Amino acid sequence: MKKTIFFWGIFFLFSFCLLARAEEYPLQEVSRPMVLPQGMFELRGWFSYFEAQKYFDDSSSVSSFEEGQDWRMFRALLELGYGVRDWWEVGGSLPYQVGKEFYAEGENLGDAEAYSWFRVYSSTSQNLQLGIGLGVSFPTGDSEREMTLENGDYYLKKLPTGHPLSDFWAGVNFWWSKEKYALRTQLKYRYCQEGEINKGIEAIEEKVKFKPGDSWRVSAEFFRQFSRWVLILSGEYFSQASDYEDGESLDNVRSYLRLGIGGEYQIGLELDLFFKVYANVSGRNQPVAYPLVFGIENRF
Repeated sequence: MKKTIFFWGIFFLFSFCLLARAEEYPLQEVSRPMVLPQGMFELRGWFSYFEAQKYFDDSSSVSSFEEGQDWRMFRALLELGYGVRDWWEVGGSLPYQVGKEFYAEGENLGDAEAYSWFRVYSSTSQNLQLGIGLGVSFPTGDSEREMTLENGDYYLKKLPTGHPLSDFWAGVNFWWSKEKYALRTQLKYRYCQEGEINKGIEAIEEKVKFKPGDSWRVSAEFFRQFSRWVLILSGEYFSQASDYEDGESLDNVRSYLRLGIGGEYQIGLELDLFFKVYANVSGRNQPVAYPLVFGIENRF
């Protein structure tokens, strides 16, 4: 039911926005501002999918799944941004995911999020922009941890899609552009609060204090403009500390290094379509996978 509501919501929102026209806005991606111009909305939808045959284990070695295990995931994210001032953008997002991670399966909405980005420096002569961002998530996802006993070990049975309490993040954006080229980098740190969740096997559950691991992410994207087509080369590193349960570490540190290539097509001032394919080249407790990403952005 939630899946149906989510996708019909995306369909109607994009259908409505296609009837509107954006205000004056640079057609070429490499010439666009870091934040939306004052009074402009942008509706964004991202969809990704991967299937993994192997994974990076806790020692970063490549391992195979045991019988009954699998790792596949579909994710969708709907986001709406608004330009409050030419230097200030606010917005919010709602994620959804369905899939399987080892033995854990499920589908649900994730944690909704609100954000603000501020452009604090801009130089036309040097083609530079610098911005800072702040955000907060809300526990709209499922943080319960239902367990199962498989081969003498406990594993998650139901796939969690959220955290027990709000998370907070801060980030920095750096943009450079010149003629047909652009470089965009971002650094983001996320702090997660400890909260109470239900954990157990079947009908035997107990309340535990759960602290998701804090994380940081650094990414870079290089753009080359070809008329309305854009070539995109990207790299991303992500690291998340171990989760804690009742004050004890679960020893599940996660990290990955990911490289990607993709393209974007600008249909007009209002609408962009893009796609990317990534490769997880190294990691820890992460899938050996090649995620495919498709996106759409509509301004009005």
